[in-house]
Order: sequence, then structure tokens, then C-alpha cells
Amino acid sequence: MSVVGASDDWIELLERMLPDMLRLVVDVWTGLPKPFSDDKEDQITELLCRALRENRTIRDLPFYIEIQVVELDPMPGQELGRLDIAFKPTGLPGAPDESIYFCLECKRLNIVINGIKRRGGSDYVSHGMMRFVNGQYASAVRHGGMLGYVLDGDVAGAITNVESNIQSQHVALCMKSPGILHPSSALKEITTARESLHNRTGESVHFRIHHLFMDALTLTD
Repeated sequence: MSVVGASDDWIELLERMLPDMLRLVVDVWTGLPKPFSDDKEDQITELLCRALRENRTIRDLPFYIEIQVVELDPMPGQELGRLDIAFKPTGLPGAPDESIYFCLECKRLNIVINGIKRRGGSDYVSHGMMRFVNGQYASAVRHGGMLGYVLDGDVAGAITNVESNIQSQHVALCMKSPGILHPSSALKEITTARESLHNRTGESVHFRIHHLFMDALTLTD
């Protein structure tokens, strides 16, 4: 077995595992009991993380899954952040740098309170995506993830609203005009998976955010 030592080697290993990580999230979510319409974000994330860990072990996938991880080394000037779900590579000799991980930031969308719907797209962008773009999260890697819990089941509407908020803030998000969500290159078979490209300051390679929009209403069999 070859030894992975340099940070670039671990980053490349992490990127090779990305499709498996994203597919694991989609598969596990499908099997969770629903609806989640009255659940808080942290409660849903904790349930999801427990199921992810169990399925990761069954599938013998070479990465750890941790929840509510504190990012101790953000970019200069950025506050410490709390990663909702972090995937960290393992299974090979040598220890990866602690800054090398795939973060999945979770947000509720289409929240209905007292019959009034709050879309949540603005929060998804400002307090989710922006944390990757400004280097508060994932400053040492080239990929990050957003997971939208669509509480009313209107996934198409949630995607439209999020994209509208992205377009209104595409300059701050370091995106080319008009600021669009592209079909996922990692999960081409998932029609609701998206990705966005960002030119983070001082970086020559695009930072890519993978977006998973999940129906939190549909009852499982």
C-alpha cells in the first residue's frame, strides 16, 4: 500500500472519494423516516449523521464522518466556524492535515410556520455558501457541499429560490454573471443535484460547491 503524505495527495484522495460521499448522502437520506416538517435543523442533521456513519461502516468506505466540528484554522480575519457534517479521509498510512476535509453545510428550506412559508434561500446563500467562499470553511481544499432540507417537499421551487438568491449575490460569491447552478458533474444521475463554481481570492483553481436538495416531506415506505 502506498503512503500518502503530502497535503496535495490527501486533497486528491478526498476528491476521488467525493462521488461516493455524495451518493452515500443521497442513498441514506432516501431511507430515513419522514416527514421532517416540524424538526429543527440540528435534529435532522444528527439523525442523518448517525445513519451515514452506520452505512459508511457497512460499505467499508475510507473516510470518517463527524458532526458539529469546529474549524480551528479559518482564513485570517474569519471567525471560527462549526461544520455541520465533515468527511475526513482515512484508511491509509500517515495522518492527513486537519484542514483537509469535505464539509456538508445543512440548511432548512421552505419552512412553513403558522401557514406562512419562509423560503430560506437568503440564509442558504449568506450563512452557508458564503462561508466557503470567504474561507471560513474549507480554506485548504477545492470542494464543499450544501445540503438543503426541503421541508414542504417542493424541491424544484427550493432550487429556483436558491438560484435567484445566488444571482442577486453572484459578485460577493465570486461567480461569473449571471450566477447559475450547474447540473452536478459528480452525480449526473441525480436530477436535483447541482454545483456552483467560485473564484476565491488568491486561488487559481475554481472552488466547487456541491448542492443536494432533499425532499424532507415525502413519507418512506
